[in-house]
Amino acid sequence: MAVVDVAWDSEGEPWELAALAIGYAVAIWFAHSFATVVAGGRDATWRSALVHEEPVMLGAVPVIVAAVLGQLFDWDSSTVELVGLIGLGVLLVAIQLVLLRTAPPHERRVGGTLVLDLVSALLIVLLLLAVH
Repeated sequence: MAVVDVAWDSEGEPWELAALAIGYAVAIWFAHSFATVVAGGRDATWRSALVHEEPVMLGAVPVIVAAVLGQLFDWDSSTVELVGLIGLGVLLVAIQLVLLRTAPPHERRVGGTLVLDLVSALLIVLLLLAVH
């Protein structure tokens, strides 16, 4: 979703970014659902796969919120992108904290999770710098 955020045409309106984020989230949801059905064999159903993969769309929420706020408050494109990226970073940390809290102690990989988050954040910043 960070790629959608930073690759968005800065001359467009913020509502266009929201539409792109929604479209991308739905496409990813269908792709993940398809993979779940294929991996599930004969017993897999589309209905259960679609329900199981709904959380995949959660990543679009920060970008959609940033785009809607940008449209309402007439923010420039850089502000909308930055708010979207900050929201994605907060979401990433929140998801990691939930995963770490719910994982059994022997499966906790705090160091690996921290490194993954830092690398992801670095990639997001590099994407933002490369586009601008």
